[in-house]
Amino acid sequence: MGLFRLLLLALLAWVIWRLFRHYQQRKATPPAAAPGHTDTMVRCALCDVHVPSRDALRHQGHHFCSPLHQQRWLERIDD
Repeated sequence: MGLFRLLLLALLAWVIWRLFRHYQQRKATPPAAAPGHTDTMVRCALCDVHVPSRDALRHQGHHFCSPLHQQRWLERIDD
């Protein structure tokens, strides 16, 4: 009876360890994009770098990769 309990306890510890590792790996993996969903790339009006439209800043129909580039572009227009 003692050997059976030891084997059962070892099996239970192994299952808990596997579940813990699986949870840790799922937590570290970034979520995948929805199937068929693509984000369009837009060009920064100042430096011509392409950024995803969801990350771009917009101003008067123009796109910018950062607030600094938006500010510099606005300063150029004002001159």
